[in-house]
Amino acid sequence: MKILLASDIHGSIAAARLIVKLCSEGQAHLVVLLGDLLCCGSYSSEYDGLLTAEILSEISLPVLAVRGNCDSTSDLAALPWYAAESAWLPLKSAAPFLVIHGHQMRDVDRVAGYGREIDVICGHTHVAMAERGPRGRRWNPGSLGDPQLGDPATYGLYDDGVFRVLSVDGQLVCEDRLP
Repeated sequence: MKILLASDIHGSIAAARLIVKLCSEGQAHLVVLLGDLLCCGSYSSEYDGLLTAEILSEISLPVLAVRGNCDSTSDLAALPWYAAESAWLPLKSAAPFLVIHGHQMRDVDRVAGYGREIDVICGHTHVAMAERGPRGRRWNPGSLGDPQLGDPATYGLYDDGVFRVLSVDGQLVCEDRLP
């Protein structure tokens, strides 16, 4: 199954349009949105939470969404799907991944500190990551709407056991492969 992963859009009209475009091009069978979707973006004409919600509503694929620390209940009411606090996503030949925004990572790492590995797909940091550590895998597609540290705007694609983070111009930023 091909999965498109995006996080920290923060009301970016261009980011929302790119997600819809990638979906219409057959890049995915499922879209995972990792929170901070509509608000807290720049106060410029390139950011508009309500217009971003309208554009995201055009996604014709199933959507799994989780709530971010900047997502208010009233913002999320503008979207046609429910955004959970967290979810579990089963992937090929691996234990299910915990899907969260990322502001809850301290709690996840506390549980993982008791000897249980927990693989996590998250956003929140705005920095792309695909790595395996002593507490499990940590995959983060970075930010499409508000990249940090001079990084490019990025999104993630999962296909057949491989998670890749790509910049909007298609350059590979990082990747990880499941066993």
